[in-house]
Amino acid sequence: MFRSTFTQQFRVERSGLLSSAIVMSWFMLSTIGLGLTVWPSKIVNSYAASIDKSGKNLCLPPNLDSLKRILSPNCELVQHKLIVDKAGKGDGLVISDETIPKIDCGMSCTALYERGRSITLLAFPTVDSAFTGWKGCDFSASNNFVNTCVVKSLNADKTIEAIFRGKNAPLISNKSITPEAFSPNGDGIQDAVMIRFDVQEKLSWPVSWVILIQGHRTLKTFQGSLTANGTVLVSWLGQDEAGALAPNGRYRAKITITNSDNYSTIFTMDVIVDRAPPVLTGKRFPSPNAAGWNNSDVTLTFTCTDADSGVAEKLLSSQTISTEGQNQSRSARCSDNAGNISTITLSQINIDKRSSIVTVTGIMNGSTYDNSSVPIPGCITVDELSGIAVGTTLLVEPMPLDSLGAHTVICQGAQDRAGNEAASLVSYAVNT
Repeated sequence: MFRSTFTQQFRVERSGLLSSAIVMSWFMLSTIGLGLTVWPSKIVNSYAASIDKSGKNLCLPPNLDSLKRILSPNCELVQHKLIVDKAGKGDGLVISDETIPKIDCGMSCTALYERGRSITLLAFPTVDSAFTGWKGCDFSASNNFVNTCVVKSLNADKTIEAIFRGKNAPLISNKSITPEAFSPNGDGIQDAVMIRFDVQEKLSWPVSWVILIQGHRTLKTFQGSLTANGTVLVSWLGQDEAGALAPNGRYRAKITITNSDNYSTIFTMDVIVDRAPPVLTGKRFPSPNAAGWNNSDVTLTFTCTDADSGVAEKLLSSQTISTEGQNQSRSARCSDNAGNISTITLSQINIDKRSSIVTVTGIMNGSTYDNSSVPIPGCITVDELSGIAVGTTLLVEPMPLDSLGAHTVICQGAQDRAGNEAASLVSYAVNT
């Protein structure tokens, strides 16, 4: 039997520094002409080769400066797999610090490296992301825009995790609260308010949203989440959490949208609860007399006010009534921005522009009578609309009425209930 011991030492240059090679000893036993190689259990920064019975290296070339690889007993190159996993909601690029990067993750996140190789990885977040750290590195550092991970010696398959998160808050658009004032009174007109907004998020899903209806306290809370860009629609019936109607007043809807990287967008919109109808008044000019009549055109004007949500629509244009008649009326309508409606009617509008009809009786106008046959004059007054308020008074000039000469008979002082005055006059003569 043959037994021999072989010791071999190498010096290796790595990264421009000269380091002492690790002395490895192989004990070769030879029986019945066969060589048997015994490998150590751990090999770091060293080289192994197959040695024949004479001690000749079967794998290594004569030029020892080229021996920068670890070879297996069958002279194959020993390699290990380096895997990069990108974690988190953000995104970015991870590359290896080489002239032509083997890791470009991105696209290629796995590469094979020779055993004992030192590898440096660099992480670069996208414009919408931020880099937050590594897992699995032997050494890591971040300096401004440079995020470095170092694997000092790759001796087995290894996974490195690069963690990215989104750095922007969700975008909100098309936000509205409709209507801006409402009246939750069950009349079917603007009984609820609709809160609407669109959510846009690039990376950090899911996105949660919370709506707080706030007055002097928080009355109502709505909340939910989205897993994709979309629209949120929420209807508020003007009630608090217990179902009680909110008092009239201005309320604020505070909306908070938060993505999974804990970035938030907050905005507010105001809404008015108004269940009180607007105040609608009307007046007429000129005012009627004590009897409730006018003897001229009557102009009506209307005024609408609303202290809560404001006036929305006014059918209130001034109206002039010129038609004669009794018990006439005109109406007006007004609504506020919450949908409450008020109406008013001005009635008992009585107009009489015409005077009463006064007639002198007994005497024919222009007649001549002898002094023995002069008729007895009188007055008749007629009013077909407002009616007679004051009757007529008879006046004959000169008196006595049968004296010779010219005479005038006047029925005067008549007045109807609208204040129109009337009179009538006739003339006659008396001969002998």
